[in-house]
Amino acid sequence: PSYVSASTTYTLDAVTWEWSVNYNANGGYGDTYVDYVTYKSSYTTRANWFNRTGYTFTGWNEASNGSGTSWTDYINKPWTWTYTKSITLFAQWKINTYTVSYNANGGSGAPGNQTKTYGTALTLSTIRSRDGLKIRMQYPLNMQPEVNTTLMVA
Repeated sequence: PSYVSASTTYTLDAVTWEWSVNYNANGGYGDTYVDYVTYKSSYTTRANWFNRTGYTFTGWNEASNGSGTSWTDYINKPWTWTYTKSITLFAQWKINTYTVSYNANGGSGAPGNQTKTYGTALTLSTIRSRDGLKIRMQYPLNMQPEVNTTLMVA
């Protein structure tokens, strides 16, 4: 009606509120998704599908820096939506570290293992070869191991 009178009764259709759940790669890459959910309906948080070279996915959070509400415990578990707002879930990432070990292959002075953090430089240790020469292990600048690595004197 164009006006409402105090003495008239009107029946209105129920309003269903729909909220969006946006997934953000937060430094990663991959297709983005938006889910839509209504209040008091069942919602299941998606498992991760994003990728980020040199990092491991650790969960979802409402804040890009991980200081907000964590949704990690809800991944692949249905729960009743009680939020009254749309949200963005940010992928949380942990940088990978790798172990670099040395094998003097008959020489001496092989140092202990070193930890390499993805994307950072690593200064390699010196090993003595079988004939007593010092060998500075060379690690190619463009090589970023994504697995634990053993360097051996040839």
